[in-house]
Amino acid sequence: MDAVTTPMLLRLIESGQLDPTPFATHRFDLQDAEDAYDVFANAATTHALKVVLTAQPVEAMPAPAEVAELAR
Repeated sequence: MDAVTTPMLLRLIESGQLDPTPFATHRFDLQDAEDAYDVFANAATTHALKVVLTAQPVEAMPAPAEVAELAR
């Protein structure tokens, strides 16, 4: 993919003409990013097309005023 084909592919996905899910061949938790990198780096052996990293949502940080109130 390059600067010419990427926008075209994104338009095809957005319009529903191209389903991108088959290209995501491997999935890893974010904490396993190093393993994911190794799989993608060895794509000829692992047959990886795209590697997806999944992260858990981060809880919202309290506002500074709430932190100050909790510290009292």
